[in-house]
Amino acid sequence: MRPRIRKKIQKAMRCDGASACDICHEQAILIEHHINGRGGSDAEKPWNKCDACPNCHTDVHYGRRIIEGWVMTTDGLKLMWHWAGQESFTGRDAQPYVIPRPRQRASAAAPFGISKAG
Repeated sequence: MRPRIRKKIQKAMRCDGASACDICHEQAILIEHHINGRGGSDAEKPWNKCDACPNCHTDVHYGRRIIEGWVMTTDGLKLMWHWAGQESFTGRDAQPYVIPRPRQRASAAAPFGISKAG
């Protein structure tokens, strides 16, 4: 028997696995991502949402992929994005919540940055 998924989670995820990620176009179980966050008045508008696979969603929140937003092209509506460090296509980079990286611990061989002199 399949476990029940809460309605709110089921609505936020496309659980069929047959839909394609808006970023990488791979078929996967998708997560609804808010491009410009959920804090504004336009949070629930269709142009502020995209469906992302778990890998792309993680990349966005770790700051590796930058989503610019939906753009009308000659091929139809496309989600524009680029890798961190690359130039923006539209100049409208979204600023999602970026998960802070954990601080590095001092190594056991050289605690507190002190190294043995030769």
